[in-house]
Amino acid sequence: MKKLITISIITALSLQATTVDELKAYINKLNSKIDSLQNQVKTLQNKLDKQDSKKLYEKLNKIEAQSKDNADYIDEVDGDLEKLTASVLKNGKVGFTRLKFDTTMHNFQMKFANGETKTNSNVDTLNLKLDLEKEMSPKITFRGQISIYKYWGNGEWYPDYEFDSTQGRVPADSALYVTRAYIDWKVWQGNVPMTLTIGRQPSSSGPSWQYSNNGVRYGTYDALVFDGNADGAVATFNLKNVLPSITNPVFRIAYGKGFQDNNFYRNEDIYTDTDVYGVFFESEVPSIQDSFMQIYYAKAANLITPGDKDGVDKVDVGDISWAGFMMEFNKVHNFDLFAHFSTSISKPNGNLGTFDEFTNVGLLTNTKGDTETKTGYAMWLGARYNFTSKAKLGIEYGHGSKNWINITQGSDSILNPRSVRGDVIDVYGIYPIDKSIGINAFIKVGATLIDYDYTGSGVPYGEPIKISSDMGGLENYVLDKLNDYYINLQVNY
Repeated sequence: MKKLITISIITALSLQATTVDELKAYINKLNSKIDSLQNQVKTLQNKLDKQDSKKLYEKLNKIEAQSKDNADYIDEVDGDLEKLTASVLKNGKVGFTRLKFDTTMHNFQMKFANGETKTNSNVDTLNLKLDLEKEMSPKITFRGQISIYKYWGNGEWYPDYEFDSTQGRVPADSALYVTRAYIDWKVWQGNVPMTLTIGRQPSSSGPSWQYSNNGVRYGTYDALVFDGNADGAVATFNLKNVLPSITNPVFRIAYGKGFQDNNFYRNEDIYTDTDVYGVFFESEVPSIQDSFMQIYYAKAANLITPGDKDGVDKVDVGDISWAGFMMEFNKVHNFDLFAHFSTSISKPNGNLGTFDEFTNVGLLTNTKGDTETKTGYAMWLGARYNFTSKAKLGIEYGHGSKNWINITQGSDSILNPRSVRGDVIDVYGIYPIDKSIGINAFIKVGATLIDYDYTGSGVPYGEPIKISSDMGGLENYVLDKLNDYYINLQVNY
């Protein structure tokens, strides 16, 4: 059976069919020959009482030796086939390692600052992700992801501005986007092993995104601050030999490109690139099993306004930095718990630019020449109870201050709740619909309730304004509260 399975695998991997068929035919022939020899042995044993036992035993031993040689040869051929199969699997084409199918029906209830309410029911989305992986050598592994995220029927989509970090991460059209494409290069394996990750990074759906999505940790960086596509290079140092008393200690130095001016042929202004730097340390929480912690500092230098609809009038408006920490605790009497806290420190340089239809906006200011530092903070807390039936019940709470700003515009949560300047509550229940091995299929029913305190959540441009019923006319357009009652179906394989 093992021989036939091995041959089937090789055939499925599109090797030369003639060679495999010949081997298969030859093995079948040898098996038939062994069966024939074994029948001869039985026949000779039956004749021992009637014929010369010495001659018969000599013939029997010869037949048995020949049979053993044939069996050994078959095992040798089978071993060669197994080695060939392993070589094919190692050196074959890039394969899909994960498929995520995700469709959600949203039902929105909106309340504006002037007291007016509106509803929009049955807003449906489809999110498909395909992960790829290929170990090209013991030192270099490629990983990637392609994604489609769209509204059913390709209706009007929000936001109407698009950044590289949001492509394939927020609902749009039916275009297929590359949301991850990087190599992990094991540069050295000494006392402090170092891996270099180069390309489109695993910078989305980080901790603690996995709880409400019924999965495992999928991204590298704290999802309270970082969520979306990012191009760059990251050096990861494994400190297990340096800090033996700590479980899984890792230190990272990260560099990314938030915006790059590609002009090398037009007689136009050349804008400063937006560069992102960061240092991160993560490990298990000391002395607590099934836990995780991460502390970090990061900075985005030379933040550029997007300009108007034609992409002109881009301006460098300043820098933003973040410092924070997060912790996760799993399997605490059937509970999973997590807590995040972060600060954002925005330093405008006094310049004003254009953001979509809004002119004369700077980094959290509308005043030209304003260089006052703007400090914000945010927290994110959550708990999930895990029933023995694999069903789950969870609640999450988030709060962001007036000047809170992060870079989660690429969050695949349609409301980008981690960016809210105000309060967010999310309650949900998860029920599995297929418990087969290798599949994670479930229905999630929940509600996200947002109470905005200030305008501009998730946008670094312009001064946040306190939401009230008297905003000089803005109260007719500004959301005060937004609720989303949703049903979600996910299939992960």
